[in-house]
Amino acid sequence: MCLLRQLARLLQVVGVLVDAPEFVLSEALADSLRRRRDDAVTSLLDSGTVLWRTASHVPFGVFVVRGEESRMGIEFRDGNLVTGLLLNETVESIDWAEERISRYRSDAERVRASR
Repeated sequence: MCLLRQLARLLQVVGVLVDAPEFVLSEALADSLRRRRDDAVTSLLDSGTVLWRTASHVPFGVFVVRGEESRMGIEFRDGNLVTGLLLNETVESIDWAEERISRYRSDAERVRASR
């Protein structure tokens, strides 16, 4: 199963609904997903998901969800398998996560659907 679909399902399980999620992926992960599951990547992009590809080292997954119940999360992996998720709703943790995401996205290029 695609790593991004695993994360999306995990977010649903913990009650986080995201209309248009954005992911910043390392070059290695983005390229691997393209080679192995280009159809799934195109499907995600067509559904409104935004993917970014960065040359920076991305040591862990982090996300922010804004809305009535804003929160941030850090995902834990064992290889490509998501094994856990830490959620936090404090303003400080959300600010910290947004700063990390902005830093990775600043030098990233947007992934486009292959046609």
